[in-house]
Amino acid sequence: MDVSQVGSYVDKIKEFTLKNKVAVAAAVLVLGVGYQVYQSQPKSLVAAVQVEFTGYDGFGELSYDSKEIQRIAYRSAGFNKNQTEDLVNQDAVVLSEVYADASLGQKYQKAAAMISSVSYKFDKRSELSNGDKVTLTVKTSSSKSPIKEESKEFKVEGLKKTETISTKALLEEYPVTFSGFNNYGKVELPEDEDGYDFFTVSGKKSN
Repeated sequence: MDVSQVGSYVDKIKEFTLKNKVAVAAAVLVLGVGYQVYQSQPKSLVAAVQVEFTGYDGFGELSYDSKEIQRIAYRSAGFNKNQTEDLVNQDAVVLSEVYADASLGQKYQKAAAMISSVSYKFDKRSELSNGDKVTLTVKTSSSKSPIKEESKEFKVEGLKKTETISTKALLEEYPVTFSGFNNYGKVELPEDEDGYDFFTVSGKKSN
C-alpha cells in the first residue's frame, strides 16, 4: 500500500467521522459508561489469586499471592496500574507522594478501608496430599466492597512422592558410632547435612 492509498483511507475516516458526529459521540459515551459500570462491579479475588503447592505428598504446603487483594482495592480506588504496583510493593517515594497530595491521600484511605473490609482464608494449608481439595472462602463486611463474597475449591497436585529407605540402607549411609570407655560409653547418632539427628526428635544439636 503506497502513501496515496493511506491518505485516501485517512480522508474516508475523517469524512465518516464528520458525517456521523452524533453516532461517534454516542458510541464513545456508551463505552465510557460501560467501563465505569464494569469498574464499579465487585471483582473476583478467587479467580485472580495464584495458588502453589510445594513439598512432599502427605506433607505438602500451600502458598499464594497475598497482595492480589491490594491490587484490586488500589485500582478500584482510582490508582492506575503503575501506581498500584508501586503501592503494593511499598515504594517509599510513591508513598511520600500519596501522603503529600490530598486527592491521592483520599484514594489511599479508601483503598485501605476496602482492604480491611475483606477477610479470606483457606480451610487447610499444610499436611496436604495430592488429590486433596482445598477451599478458599472470601467474605466482606461492606456492601460497597470491590471484592465479591465467594468461595473456590482448588485441587492439590504436583507434590513430590515420598521415598522410603530400609533401616539397613540408612545405617550404611549414616552409621551409628560409639565412643568412650567400657561402662561409660555413649552413642553418637548420625546427622543430616543440616545438623539434625536421624533417630531423635529433639531437634538440632548444639555445639
